[in-house]
Amino acid sequence: MLTPGPSATDLVMPRGLRDGTTAVIRFIGADADPNDFGSPDLTSESEPVTDITALNGRQFIRFEIRFDVGPEPSTVEQPRIEALSIRFHFE
Repeated sequence: MLTPGPSATDLVMPRGLRDGTTAVIRFIGADADPNDFGSPDLTSESEPVTDITALNGRQFIRFEIRFDVGPEPSTVEQPRIEALSIRFHFE
């Protein structure tokens, strides 16, 4: 079972976000495939959540990061991610 640690996620962006820009990390969890424990059972996928603790007990986690850079995305410097840390421990 995966359990998130304290301060479960950190997103490191060298330039940060400019005013008016937002970033949202969404997590999707799944159980192990009963026929292949090394693979996720895609029929058990959760809905995307922003609180990773909602996925306690899931054996597989994936994520997506969505940026909203405003109405004129081609006129702003695009966000750049340096690192994303997700702290879990396996029980």
